[in-house]
Amino acid sequence: MKWKRIAAVAVVGSAGIFALGWWKAAEPKYARKPISYWLNELRSEDDRRQQYSREVFKGMGGEATQYLLDCVRGSDSALRDFFSRWHFGVRRIDGSGAVELLPSGNLKRAMAATALGLVESNPSAVVPVLTKALEDKSSIVESHARAALIQIQRLPTAEFQTQLADVNIVDAIKAASILYSLGTNAAWIASNLTNGFVRGNLGARYDGINYLCANELEAGVAWPIILCCLNDTNLLARANALNAAIMHLSSGWRTTNWAAQAHTAIIKCFSDPDANVRGNAMAALFLYPLDPSLVPAATLKQLVNDSNPGIRQWAVGVEKELAKGIPK
Repeated sequence: MKWKRIAAVAVVGSAGIFALGWWKAAEPKYARKPISYWLNELRSEDDRRQQYSREVFKGMGGEATQYLLDCVRGSDSALRDFFSRWHFGVRRIDGSGAVELLPSGNLKRAMAATALGLVESNPSAVVPVLTKALEDKSSIVESHARAALIQIQRLPTAEFQTQLADVNIVDAIKAASILYSLGTNAAWIASNLTNGFVRGNLGARYDGINYLCANELEAGVAWPIILCCLNDTNLLARANALNAAIMHLSSGWRTTNWAAQAHTAIIKCFSDPDANVRGNAMAALFLYPLDPSLVPAATLKQLVNDSNPGIRQWAVGVEKELAKGIPK
């Protein structure tokens, strides 16, 4: 009976590998790369790579349109939806950061919506799907669908540029996401978004950071707000900013351009007088590669003697791992 079970596992595994290979082979290719590669490039923080991928999509035709429409129409399974909301992650064996288990498929759907605004296609087939996506429960899918409709229908964007620096932080974040999807300069978005945030009152800042905790957003939209809030005078705002940092570090967005500032801000939170802030900083730091230079020796020594037992236990664990010489 044992050999039969082994044979059954082998057959199922082979079928899965074959199905994956068939799916990849069936995926349209452009410039010798599968369309999923170009969707990932649309998320790049490198403006040149992102703009190049936008140009590639502009040259795509009908086959790409059908693939992208299927992506936007898709949805997560109940299991993936449950796990993605909690952002369960595990550290990689080599210590090079953490990876999320069953991440949400909303990022790919959002990028597919953006791409539909770029490809040469029949608006009568695309517009109804994008219009329906405006009611999607994922804010990032909704904002990218709206941006695609703006491009297809050649609508003005002045109102979103005005909202970007608004003291109503939630409206400003939504506007930023739409402009980001349209390929607007990321540094300009971050500057205007930050100016509006620092002028907002505490209630508006709470609303903004809570919106970040509940919604997937581009790194270039989320991190300017998170970094501002990590320096807020209100401890609950700082603690919630770290919750937002944990969510966005564990999601599929690349954060290369914000890594150095994020490292510095999170390390600074280990000296915060509030134990909740220090605990959240510990959880956020877990998602980064475990690099000895990331946690200064003096800070680590302070954490080993922290009043919070969870932080003490974590700090002792880090000391032991760093002593082993985990590769970068």
